[in-house]
Amino acid sequence: MPRFDHPYAALNAFVAPAGTRAEVWRIITALIVALILGFVGLQVLVIGLIANLGVEGGASAAMNLARGASPAGIVALLFSYVAVMAGLAISLRLFMRRGLRSLIGPAAGDFWPVALPLTGLWVLLMPLAWSDESVQANLALGSWLRWLPFALLGLLIQTATEELIFRGYLQQHLAARFRSRWVWMVLPSVLFGLSHYSTAQYGALAWVVVLWSGVFGLAAADLTARTGNLGAAIALHFANNIAAVLLVGMAGNLDGLALYTVAVDTTVLPPDALYMVADGLTLLIGWLAARVILRV
Repeated sequence: MPRFDHPYAALNAFVAPAGTRAEVWRIITALIVALILGFVGLQVLVIGLIANLGVEGGASAAMNLARGASPAGIVALLFSYVAVMAGLAISLRLFMRRGLRSLIGPAAGDFWPVALPLTGLWVLLMPLAWSDESVQANLALGSWLRWLPFALLGLLIQTATEELIFRGYLQQHLAARFRSRWVWMVLPSVLFGLSHYSTAQYGALAWVVVLWSGVFGLAAADLTARTGNLGAAIALHFANNIAAVLLVGMAGNLDGLALYTVAVDTTVLPPDALYMVADGLTLLIGWLAARVILRV
């Protein structure tokens, strides 16, 4: 097993649970099985909707879930990640002989010290968006507050699941096998970016979203390697998604629970430079803030 030095010395304890079960074939097979099991779980959810609501009602509910165009749709979509997490847990037990907790790291207490100030920062910065004419009020404050507890729990499930897969499972096992950052840091980040590719949602901006997601993946991978646990990465992801899903969302794209939405022309390239710069600075500030808070 490779040994890592400063600034990634904490990675040694993080990858230790992977032990000798980090063969390439095992890593790939377990991931494929996890995704298949997660997909099966989602299909069971759809079948349950059809059984309870009928074919037409179930299909409508499933479409609402996929689009996230209503508060109920967004919350259901976020909670559906439980199926993916369960698939990962089963596959991890079958192929690696251990549980999900071993993917989190020896000290997950880094979550709240990072999540709370970053979320507060995004809330404080939100009024800056109101000066843009393309930003419009979306969900009434009363409705937003009623759905907020469920949405926060759902976002925690969704972001934790993605971090468990990309920074937990993949980064941990690849680092147990390879010393090169190109393998354990860059490869999972590239896959994370590609997992966000959707021309149906983002149109001509699909590859821009892939690029941004890949850069986010690098920031989360760096925090994981510096701290030796997923706490900071989940916190950065959680705060980012609160801003994008609950505060100012993209109009017509998973905007069912957003207080405000911004109209973005997804048919035009290049995208608005102002938004690109703002998103980049937001990610940079979040990454640096997490490092300052945790002193890593």
